[in-house]
Amino acid sequence: MSQPLLSVDDAAVRFGAHEVLRGVSCEVRAGEVVALIGPNGAGKTTLFNAISGFVRLSRGSISLNGKSLAGLRPGPLFAAGVARTFQEGNLFESMTVQENLFGASGISRLRDAFGTFFATPSGRHREVAARERARSLADEFNVTRLLDKQASDVSTGSRRLVGLGRALAADPVLLLLDEPAAGLSINNRAMLSRIVRAIAGNGKRGILLVEHDLDFVSDSADRVYVLHLGEIVAEGTPAEVRRDPGVRAAYLGS
Repeated sequence: MSQPLLSVDDAAVRFGAHEVLRGVSCEVRAGEVVALIGPNGAGKTTLFNAISGFVRLSRGSISLNGKSLAGLRPGPLFAAGVARTFQEGNLFESMTVQENLFGASGISRLRDAFGTFFATPSGRHREVAARERARSLADEFNVTRLLDKQASDVSTGSRRLVGLGRALAADPVLLLLDEPAAGLSINNRAMLSRIVRAIAGNGKRGILLVEHDLDFVSDSADRVYVLHLGEIVAEGTPAEVRRDPGVRAAYLGS
């Protein structure tokens, strides 16, 4: 079997005297959708923050394609192929939806820094390609009608879809989705589940998602890790995890 795309081994995070993560180990393979679930305060966001470079481990390791991510901050991690969405959407509020999607490709930053480059045929071609990519993503996420709207005027559900489009525009190898289904209508949740499956289905990237909607998890994920009090307490398919008595006691309250 090939090596995991993402490998987290014995990861611990301590804030003062409080150990939020206590030796967490998990993995994601290319072509796979893995869900991380658990009650509030379980440590899910802390694990996401550790993988995406916002907090440092006090013990353990995180690697991508066998290469250590130790000490890397969000910018270098993004360049290495790790993209993340956030619960609040994380959009540039003063920009339009199209500009948010277009800017995620990095082309707009290049244009600002090297304006003369875009006067060349090669530069114009790259800019046109980036704009076409932005429109294609808008079509895929059903937000084409919002392209000219300012991000601050977009609903919560649509912001999540645009945020996912932004993350995907960078063509990451590992996509971290933070509660992607929150605030979405039933139809949009079903659409998003199909999109998530398709994104991973080409075998080029893996997806790790944090989610409270167990129906969305069942429809989207290949495997599930259950985190409780900073430790992995169960792992399996969505159906196996939902039948686990310990999971039901810790997560479902029964």
